[in-house]
Amino acid sequence: MLKISKLLTAMNNDYSQKSEAELQYIIKDAGEAAKAMQGHSPESENKYLDQVNDAVTELNRRKNPPMRGPRKRSPEELQYVIKDAGEALRNAQEMGDQAGVAKYQAQVEAAQREL
Repeated sequence: MLKISKLLTAMNNDYSQKSEAELQYIIKDAGEAAKAMQGHSPESENKYLDQVNDAVTELNRRKNPPMRGPRKRSPEELQYVIKDAGEALRNAQEMGDQAGVAKYQAQVEAAQREL
């Protein structure tokens, strides 16, 4: 069962709700705290480094929003996938690996549909 204090801490650490200035402050403050903990308390040092990482990750997420939909593959890349997965499919068939056959067959078919 999750303790109330842990739940409140998780809610207060929702980096997506913090302003850019708050995130910059966390990076600076937690970075200094981590340096102060070096050689004294590895657990505390790691906790502060996690905070720095979380704040930096959130800032990067805001600057680089995720791409919409799957990336389009070039015809050359698709031909390579068809050749490579086709070879793996033949090997799986020779070895009697039914899971491998299904996996590589699906890869070949998906690449052929994309072409």
